[in-house]
Amino acid sequence: MKTRSIIVFLSILLLAIGCSKSNNPEAINPPVDPSTKVNKILLGDSAALLLPDQQIQLSVDITPSTAINKKVQWKSSNTSIATVDDNGLVKAVSNGRVSITVTSQDNVSITDTARLVVLKNYDVHAVGNGVTSRFYSQAVYWNNETPNDLPGGHTVGIKANAIKIVGNDIYIAGATSNENGWAIPTFWKNGSPTQLTDPSNQFAHFITGLEVNNQDVYVTGYDFQMVGCPNCQYVSHGHYWKTSGGHVTDVPLYEAGVSTGAMAVQSINSKIYVAGWQANDNFFRMSKLWTDNFSSQLEFSRGSFASGNTIATKGSTIYVGGFDGCPYTNCSQIAKLWKSDGSNPIQFTDGTHEATINAMAFQDDDLILAGYEKNAAGKYVAKYWRLNGSSFTTHTIGSGDTDSGINGLTIVGDEIFFAGYETDKVYGYRQSIYWRVIDNLSLAITLYSATPGSGNAELNGIAVR
Repeated sequence: MKTRSIIVFLSILLLAIGCSKSNNPEAINPPVDPSTKVNKILLGDSAALLLPDQQIQLSVDITPSTAINKKVQWKSSNTSIATVDDNGLVKAVSNGRVSITVTSQDNVSITDTARLVVLKNYDVHAVGNGVTSRFYSQAVYWNNETPNDLPGGHTVGIKANAIKIVGNDIYIAGATSNENGWAIPTFWKNGSPTQLTDPSNQFAHFITGLEVNNQDVYVTGYDFQMVGCPNCQYVSHGHYWKTSGGHVTDVPLYEAGVSTGAMAVQSINSKIYVAGWQANDNFFRMSKLWTDNFSSQLEFSRGSFASGNTIATKGSTIYVGGFDGCPYTNCSQIAKLWKSDGSNPIQFTDGTHEATINAMAFQDDDLILAGYEKNAAGKYVAKYWRLNGSSFTTHTIGSGDTDSGINGLTIVGDEIFFAGYETDKVYGYRQSIYWRVIDNLSLAITLYSATPGSGNAELNGIAVR
């Protein structure tokens, strides 16, 4: 009887416990601590440019850090363009745009996406100056990433400032030297040099621009020499040299008593347009646009200190880009654009810090202008501006914690190639570098890296095919 009573008691007790559990939802499904559930994931890179076969490791930050299930899944929107593995390692396959999405396994509604562009493979040809095993500084022509000497003169080419590809021919403008070290204006066609002035000249030349039209080659620059001795003074004389059928014609862009510099050239139909500057004294310098010769000219920014550094054309309008400022030391030069139609010039910087435009070209209806602007820390920062009509946007390429600048550019479809330099942060030397830009994303490619005691290098011009 006693045993039976115990059994009845235990049965009632178990029934009571069971009823208690069934009537208490929290006992069946205890509340989840929100600190253990994923509520956000964030990719370290939201966008990037890649070359075919290049890899990039994507990282992901999971919130909260106390989440229990931190596993994620990766997916490519198009595996023929780029693939991604289970660890977020992306490999570029072929040219195109692709999205890489990461999804939380803990909550599939929580995702993040990186936008990637895989670039086309191009043959990239660039010119500038660099250090070689023979010389501390000389002209260098890079075919993709392979550096080459430019022959001619007393040793080799000493300056390379511009490059153009016309059909299967590669033209480069720069300088060779004579036995006394003076620079001689020179252009190379497929590596064969043509000197444009008497190699016995005993004064310096600076070469700036290059144009090729129907096998005629135009090179701009200026000489720098002492005149009027014994009361000597230094003057600059702007020129462009036309080479046609093997014959060189020197077209002077100056007159007595003034200094000029020819900085860029374009040939449209039968007209030759040259951008540059003219100085009537030591304080004032104006931006200039010459057509064919010195007598046909437009003046910009009279009464200031300015220079036209680059030129572009659209329809019947000629665009001249460069800088404007004042002839004294209480202001900074401004990145500026002038137009031949007489409309108001466009100012791209406010004069707080020094800036200039060194290169420009049209991309459809947008004018792309490039150069640099100093920042508050005094560093030169590579920048470009995109102008449409009278409105423009500003884009920074340089890091800002070391000097950088853009000297040249070329445009292929929706991609822009910028040539310039960036100073190495460790050794303090300039490095030759070019940037590939598309969708306002940039990829930097260094052609010459600084090493201890290596010296400076930079790119002045770029062409692709």
